[in-house]
Amino acid sequence: MSREWLRAVVARRNEALKNFQFNDDDATPVNVSTLFKLNNLTPTSAIIVIGYIPIDATRFSINLKCRTSGNIALHFNPRLDRGYVVRNTKLKGYWQDEETCSPISSRGYIFRRNSYFHVTIFCTLNEFQVITLCFGELVEIRPN
Repeated sequence: MSREWLRAVVARRNEALKNFQFNDDDATPVNVSTLFKLNNLTPTSAIIVIGYIPIDATRFSINLKCRTSGNIALHFNPRLDRGYVVRNTKLKGYWQDEETCSPISSRGYIFRRNSYFHVTIFCTLNEFQVITLCFGELVEIRPN
């Protein structure tokens, strides 16, 4: 990586930040390369994820992994290069059937490169509900 490339990435990130509002000044930034341990999730729990999508990203994922079993309760994977989101679960080492959707707001596909995103995951008794904030518009991400 050259210094010029790094400066360009920082400049693009800062430009994207101008149009993004933080809702919680007390939020703790998490390094994406490390595991972040949550308290036990119960119905009515909510997880809020705010992140930046680099200009050269093709996808990113949010995984809710069970501590004891190693299962992945929720795999949330926006695929920017294809314009859709994959949701899945991994049980006993095996991926289950994928759920896909193409969430669109009044301004197009909701996950865009060189921009920040805000995802809220609500835990219910039977499922995870995923909502995102896109240009002030709430969009629920549900399978097709």
